[in-house]
Formats: sequence, C-alpha cells, structure tokens
Amino acid sequence: MPARLTLFQQQLIRETRQKTVDARMQIAGEIVDIAKSIAPVVSGAYRGGMAERGEDATVRVVDNDPTSIYKEYGTRRTPAHASLTATAMTVGRYTGMRPRGLL
Repeated sequence: MPARLTLFQQQLIRETRQKTVDARMQIAGEIVDIAKSIAPVVSGAYRGGMAERGEDATVRVVDNDPTSIYKEYGTRRTPAHASLTATAMTVGRYTGMRPRGLL
C-alpha cells in the first residue's frame, strides 16, 4: 500500500522558526559583537545601543540610540557607518535597507 505524505508549508515555516530561535539569537549576538567592535565611537551611544532582540519566533538586531539611523545610513552631510548593516550582510541573512555604497 503506497503511503501519502502531506506537507503544510505555513506550519513547517512556523515550527522551523520556533525551533531555531536559540541558534538565530546566537547569530544575532555574533552580529552585535562584531558591529560593536567596528563601530565608530564619539559618545558611545551608537555602539552602546546595539543589541539582539527575540520576540516569539522573531529575532532582530537593533540599535536603541535615537540617532542611530543617521549614523548607520548617513545623511546628506555625513557618510554612512553601516556597522550593523555591513556585519549582518556578511554574518547573517539581511533583508533591510541598504546604505549607499553597500552592495
């Protein structure tokens, strides 16, 4: 008698995301550690605000410095430092905005 296997894509994705939270938090921590080591320091707020966050099955790398977006992506007058973005692109899977000059 032949067997029949039915895979439910959404359930597979949900279960995989839940079971890999610890591994993805470890990758996020590695991204933060590397980004902190290469981030420029003036007041320390940009580097000090970097952290990994896990909520339910979602893992993110964040910067809590209110001006970090300008430091990360640059402005018309200042260049982008992109410490988190560049590190995330090399260490993990990055799907966010990209500063000018980064492929």
